[in-house]
Amino acid sequence: MEVEIVDCQRKYHALRTRIDQLIEQEGWSITGREPVRLERGTRVLIVKNGSLIDG
Repeated sequence: MEVEIVDCQRKYHALRTRIDQLIEQEGWSITGREPVRLERGTRVLIVKNGSLIDG
């Protein structure tokens, strides 16, 4: 039941789907949470205002 509550609170469903793709299919890793930070090799992406930007 908690999973459903958390899922309903998300605003950016498409962003979540894209991040899942980056992790599962392209080998990115989450390396930070506030803000969300993803890394693959020397590339860094940061979630800012609901968008992925180069970091």
